[in-house]
Amino acid sequence: MSREILMVNYAGTAGAEMLLKANREELEKRFSKAYLKGFSRAAESAALMREKALACIFGSGSDREGERLFSPLWVKTLDGSIFQGLWALSSDFGTGFRVEFQAIPILQETVEICNALEEDPYEISSEGCILLVTENGAEWKARFDAEGIPSARIGYLTNDRKKVLLRGEEERFLNRPRKCKNSAE
Repeated sequence: MSREILMVNYAGTAGAEMLLKANREELEKRFSKAYLKGFSRAAESAALMREKALACIFGSGSDREGERLFSPLWVKTLDGSIFQGLWALSSDFGTGFRVEFQAIPILQETVEICNALEEDPYEISSEGCILLVTENGAEWKARFDAEGIPSARIGYLTNDRKKVLLRGEEERFLNRPRKCKNSAE
């Protein structure tokens, strides 16, 4: 079986919220207050999803029909960036990965706030996100969907040590990520 990588929650939301708090005046020149307030509400909601997802992962261990779901092989709650989380995953397994860049869940507001401040949304704090490695990704994805938890199957582990980000036909290798300016990791 393939070891799939699932991501729960949205990349960079926590970091973008920190950037918003630190740069509110500058961002209010570019975005409406209502837009920024809406993003703050979405960020608060994303923070709550982490706890809901952890309860789903470590809770009863059975799906709605009473069948036992296999435990995930690996679970990591992120404190740093999504790229730091993927790097840690690769290190922990001693393998590489292939991740579809476009499959990484991210809020458009996160992208826009980061663009306005010339930050990379994939290199800021993704605190509240969870990476999960499992052999039954479709079942876990369905379980998260049933609970209203945002998640995506973003890639899979490989037997080599290459850390590959795919963007359509283009392959990019992930370099060791820099430490987040706005995280504990």
